[in-house]
Amino acid sequence: MGPLKQTSTQEPPYPNPTYAWYVVVLLLLSYIVSWLDRQILSFLIGPPLVGLITDGVFGDEAALKYSLAAVLIIMAAPVFYLLMRGLKNYRTEMVALDQQTRAS
Repeated sequence: MGPLKQTSTQEPPYPNPTYAWYVVVLLLLSYIVSWLDRQILSFLIGPPLVGLITDGVFGDEAALKYSLAAVLIIMAAPVFYLLMRGLKNYRTEMVALDQQTRAS
């Protein structure tokens, strides 16, 4: 048996350094946007704004809960529509696949 031969083909480092730095910058930007979003929300949902909303809309401290519930109910309709439309396409594909398997 002879000595083991080493191949001299050098592969580029994985991942490509340009792509790796692109991903790092993208993740950093998403972290900064997330942090700013939390800071803005903490400023907006402070005692002055909550007091203003509660006194102006319902006159009690539970107004924020009711307004959030109303927003969620309003947003539920489009989400439900998109979900059902997607499930309709999925159901149609599953029925076609079932018919193909039964035919063969």
